[in-house]
Amino acid sequence: MPRYDYRCKTCDVTFEMSRPMAEADAPATCPQGHVGATKLLPVFATTGIISAPSPAPSAGGGGGEGAEMMPVVANTGSNFVAPT
Repeated sequence: MPRYDYRCKTCDVTFEMSRPMAEADAPATCPQGHVGATKLLPVFATTGIISAPSPAPSAGGGGGEGAEMMPVVANTGSNFVAPT
């Protein structure tokens, strides 16, 4: 069952509550017993990396002997560090 954050209009306490999605927007009762707490909007962060443009291909474009190797980078989570 999803958890939602609510804030009481009377005592201004913020609390979490598990309830069905169909009841998520219905007023809730705070831990102090006040009726009418409202659901807070979820806050989450996204991170990303802006990479520099790739270098132009060298003449010949073959990838044979002497071709520059570019590292393969995969974003595996929030601790991603781009190679330098």
